[in-house]
Amino acid sequence: SIIFSSLIGIVASIFVSKQLSKPIYKLNENTKLMLQGNYRDVNIVRTKITEIDELSNSIVELSDSISNQENIRKEMVQNLAHDIRTPLTVLKAHFEAVLDGVIKLDEENIKILNSEIDRLMNLIKKLDNLTEIVQNPSRNKLDISMETKSIIELFLMDSKKNNITIVQNVEPNLQIIAEKSDY
Repeated sequence: SIIFSSLIGIVASIFVSKQLSKPIYKLNENTKLMLQGNYRDVNIVRTKITEIDELSNSIVELSDSISNQENIRKEMVQNLAHDIRTPLTVLKAHFEAVLDGVIKLDEENIKILNSEIDRLMNLIKKLDNLTEIVQNPSRNKLDISMETKSIIELFLMDSKKNNITIVQNVEPNLQIIAEKSDY
């Protein structure tokens, strides 16, 4: 009877270990896929064990979240590269025109160059803010008035070149409280 009981215990432990090891192996494979940046192939592992199911769901949610953040990051980098390229192109074109004698380096052109430099500095400031947001996410006040004015300033230079007047009527000190990662 001791041998029979031992045999049943061994068979039961093998069965239980297979029930645990197979889903844990699949969960491990999911995390390896995530480490490789392959978020699409991460799948839910279904078992009869609630805790493993919950862990599996959490891993899939984490994978989706990381994938979304990666897409947002890539889009932001592309937008930033484009936004930086524009004022640099204007600066380069103006300096080349001055060097070629096509335009004079008069007060008006110096103002144009200075506004492009200001535009670049604003972009770098926004990049610094973005870096701070990513490194130190927390709930903070966002001054919508200041952000709106900053956006308008980006358009002011182009509007002046094209004889377009932009009227600013931004209510001061409009603020919201939000996660820094939301803005």
